Amino acid sequence: MNDNDEVTYFEIPDFKDLLKTIIQSYKISPVSLSKVSGLDKDLISDISNGKINIDSIPYTDRAPFDDLVTMLTIGMEMVENDNRITSIIEALNHEYFISYESIALYAKLEQEDLQQFMNDSSSVTFEKRYKLAVTTLFLHSLFKQPQ
Repeated sequence: MNDNDEVTYFEIPDFKDLLKTIIQSYKISPVSLSKVSGLDKDLISDISNGKINIDSIPYTDRAPFDDLVTMLTIGMEMVENDNRITSIIEALNHEYFISYESIALYAKLEQEDLQQFMNDSSSVTFEKRYKLAVTTLFLHSLFKQPQ
């Protein structure tokens, strides 16, 4: 980094405000968040209403919930859809050793189409991106299921 390079900082919103955004703007209920996080729905409501400060909960108990709230707000807003799909494809490949060829076969595409998407997502047609997205998300959900 040079002296002339400018660093961009952004203010991290208050956790309670992020949680309110999920509940009010994105219409995800405390019940849904409870099912995903394991935290009690009433506790989640109390955090969003300011009755309980998230910092009063031991970090080890709330860390996954912190991550979930961050991803459902900041993460969803900062990452483009095609980038999400390329990240999931990379995860399928690196974590589960599913080849690009296998993913392409399930998507009923040529392996070259998938490789082209990975290099420049805008270089493949919308139809191919759609097939790849649906297939990738389904494969990811299958492989992420607990055994």
